[in-house]
Amino acid sequence: MSKSGMYSKSGKPETNKYKYIDFPKANFIIKRGGIANYKRVEGEKVVVTSVKEKKDGSTKIKIKRVDGNRFFGSHSIVAVDFFGAMESGELQTL
Repeated sequence: MSKSGMYSKSGKPETNKYKYIDFPKANFIIKRGGIANYKRVEGEKVVVTSVKEKKDGSTKIKIKRVDGNRFFGSHSIVAVDFFGAMESGELQTL
């Protein structure tokens, strides 16, 4: 189970896109002045900022980068489906 303050790192998705980490679409990243390069996210160390268990049994967490920078230069916090991301390798514990 995940808890707030746990350190992880983002892994490589099985396909071209992240399925369980809710990164914004490229047009929203560009609109906010960021650079939509999803490959730069691989291997970034992140910390869990909040944990919420849904009624359907899934666990949603919010993560931010350890170094204090923003994802893509535009988004500081992103939401993650914890169990799906861990099983697929999109998120790995340290």
